[in-house]
Amino acid sequence: MSYGKCPECNQKDTSWYWCKPCSSKHFQNNFNNWTSGNDKIDKFIQDAQQNANGNDEVIEWIPYDRFKDVKQIGKGEIDNP
Repeated sequence: MSYGKCPECNQKDTSWYWCKPCSSKHFQNNFNNWTSGNDKIDKFIQDAQQNANGNDEVIEWIPYDRFKDVKQIGKGEIDNP
């Protein structure tokens, strides 16, 4: 299946509107601009971004302050039967 060409490097896209080499490079260039505050979580997210074969495989860290209208929906009694 052909997905077209990357407008940046002119190589074949690896998925719909996705060029793995260029996307990986963009993510890597942004690594220093965010952190979850946990090195293991950061590494997990960075590895996922570097190895994503399409936009449906990408995960990102979203800081809590970017959420709006957050409401509690439970009391956290999972451990108490």
